[in-house]
Amino acid sequence: MSKQTLLIGASIAVLAGCASAPKTIPFNPAGVGGMEHRTLVPVTQAAPGFMPLQPSRAAFGVLGAAAMIAESKTYAAEKHIVDPSSVIEVALTQRLQNQYHLKAGPPIDMTGAPAKAPYPAAPGTLYIDAKVYHWGYAYFPMSWARYQVQYNTIIHLIDGASGGAVAQYDCKKVSHTDAATAPSLDDLLADKSALMNSTLEDMARACVAEFEAAVLTA
Repeated sequence: MSKQTLLIGASIAVLAGCASAPKTIPFNPAGVGGMEHRTLVPVTQAAPGFMPLQPSRAAFGVLGAAAMIAESKTYAAEKHIVDPSSVIEVALTQRLQNQYHLKAGPPIDMTGAPAKAPYPAAPGTLYIDAKVYHWGYAYFPMSWARYQVQYNTIIHLIDGASGGAVAQYDCKKVSHTDAATAPSLDDLLADKSALMNSTLEDMARACVAEFEAAVLTA
């Protein structure tokens, strides 16, 4: 990896903030007092800025990182890029309904809530929340015309009575590890980012599978 890429990656982490990885919490139905009469409620959260890591920015170090962070705030909307968190929440709602014979409630929208706002107190409710904390694309240091898509999300199952997580999984995905098979940026953004969005959806489905394997072991 080039020194420029390392520098700008470190600069983005410092400027954007970087938390330590949360631990996996396997789901234990007995830990929430059983599953009878529970309601599953998906939660919509605001996504952070979509990070566009391009070689033209990497040459400028901290200044380039600051420019990308500023650009990231509106990039997804301008390029028609869609947060695939709802793909995860719909799939897990169906899985939990089938496994525990639960009912699904209407989703709640917390996109306007302050950062780290508590979930509404609701005994008998289990909130399903897939919250992306990093997404974007990055060029390959040895092949600047080729890009990988990145998607990191933490998936929570929250007890509405206590507000605490009763299941948790941190999913980190990249679309390509080999530049030879990776798309160009033009490919990713063509047709209102059709390939970008389908790639993000594929990674979200992979996160569902990982969550089921690591967390829903019962």
